[in-house]
Amino acid sequence: MVHRAYGIAVLLLVLVPSSQAYRMRTAALLDALYNRSEEDGGMKAPQEITYTELCSPSQMAQHCKALRALYKAAPGRFLRSADGVTHFRLHEPAEGKGHAKLAILSHGVGTNMEVYDGPITQKLLTAGFRVLQYDFYAHGWSWANKANGKKEEPGHYVRYDKEMFLEQARTLLNHVLTPGETVGLWVGHSTGGLLGALAVTELGRPIDKLALVSPALWANKPFLAKAGDMLPSFIWHQISKPRSVTRHAYLKNCDLAFAQKDGAYLYPEKKATACQKTKKMLHDHPQVVEGILGITRYFLRAKLLKGFRKETQEMLAKDSSPHMCLLWGEYDVAVPFKNAATVVEWGGIKSNHSSTGHVTLVPLAAGHESLSEIPNEIANDIVKCVSAFKTSG
Repeated sequence: MVHRAYGIAVLLLVLVPSSQAYRMRTAALLDALYNRSEEDGGMKAPQEITYTELCSPSQMAQHCKALRALYKAAPGRFLRSADGVTHFRLHEPAEGKGHAKLAILSHGVGTNMEVYDGPITQKLLTAGFRVLQYDFYAHGWSWANKANGKKEEPGHYVRYDKEMFLEQARTLLNHVLTPGETVGLWVGHSTGGLLGALAVTELGRPIDKLALVSPALWANKPFLAKAGDMLPSFIWHQISKPRSVTRHAYLKNCDLAFAQKDGAYLYPEKKATACQKTKKMLHDHPQVVEGILGITRYFLRAKLLKGFRKETQEMLAKDSSPHMCLLWGEYDVAVPFKNAATVVEWGGIKSNHSSTGHVTLVPLAAGHESLSEIPNEIANDIVKCVSAFKTSG
């Protein structure tokens, strides 16, 4: 496999031109948006900006035009910080607004906060939560400022590591919560689920409960991502440079992410709709390919995931660990369902639908993209599961 990857890398080095022009355009966009320079010392404190402020610089017009074509409109608000601009929505319950606990919804790589639109958000609001949705940097309407983590690295992907993930969530929560206020519930799918597990000990703010859907503690990756695990940085830079390579790998992963039984998809119409939407996003979104590449390289590498599993196991072994509702598709091959039993064991219980330990496993008749396949069932399962646990404080 390594020899094959090196062969592809050499071929790409010969055939693929440099993306210097793209990097220059990106730098111009960032200079216009953030008004940064070496002399002024960089970004000021995080601040909320309007849609007009986001899109008014002339260099950002095409960026916003492309996103409007994909998403019609930006439904939420914008928070500017050193790492970029976070697009978010904060929903308030009809009753108990003043004392309701917050549920933060964190999506997976290559998607955006709209995967939680509809039943999941509505069920949580009905259950009395304030609900916070947000887009990862370089996803949805959020913009990443870190196209170049180090000067010697190329700028065709976002250096999206654990610290960047945690800082984005930390900055956003600091903006909408009071100092020291508890996060009532962290709902996370795939990469967002992994992030939720890490946030328990590294966010710097207490989290009462977790509802993790197929958390990406393991990953069955396409070839491009496996190459990223094995290869030195300079080879990875060249392999990952053509956007078409990333699009192809991610679309192949889309085919595998939906539940199949006896060679047939369980939800064929939802699969077809989701993959067509993904194809358009990969082609038209100004930054999402760069975001996927950066997350694959700096957050979902096999060596890093091994360390994240150890952190999660140690977190769940503590008496102070928050209760975790673990929802996992039985037909999930992207993050294989067989690994759910390991997480349950870390939490100190041995059987499904038991709430005597830290973890409750809720098997789903779905694949990895269960939020697209059975959103109503997941919404009901989350509310039922978290309601079974006493709230701390």
